[in-house]
Amino acid sequence: MWNKLQLALERISLARQLTAFSVITSAAALFIASAILIAYDASWSRQRLVLDTITLADLAGANSRAALTFDDPKAARETLSTVAVNSRVVSAGIIRRDGALLARYDRPGATVGPIPIEPAVMRPLQSWDSSTGAGPGGMRPIELDRETIGAVYVESDLSELQERAAGFIRIV
Repeated sequence: MWNKLQLALERISLARQLTAFSVITSAAALFIASAILIAYDASWSRQRLVLDTITLADLAGANSRAALTFDDPKAARETLSTVAVNSRVVSAGIIRRDGALLARYDRPGATVGPIPIEPAVMRPLQSWDSSTGAGPGGMRPIELDRETIGAVYVESDLSELQERAAGFIRIV
């Protein structure tokens, strides 16, 4: 194969050889730059999506203190329905201090599993977030007078990341 390539290059003028090498080098540089840009954007977008999900969990938790304090599932469901403003949210739940589920929101038509209840989150100032699995999710403690009275969990899907990746591929 190398012999055939060498023979073909010998038949081409020096100007065309230089042009071919310039085009090949430029194409390789553009490919590498595009791959790095796509990888960076995917990483940054995933971090932003996790942060957005956690922020939504914090807001839902702050607004559900009364529902948890008075053990009111209807008020808790109404509070959770506000997460529906973000079309990426797949499921959300408010969990009592004892680990029982007080209320749950599931996006219509979404395939959802059980809400993961982490015992560690019930301790003060303990929380977790994840960007693995089906989508980014986060659980935050709900506190009242520095006492943990429950937790809130919110999980999003990855459709935004998939849309961004498809857009970048089209641009490239």
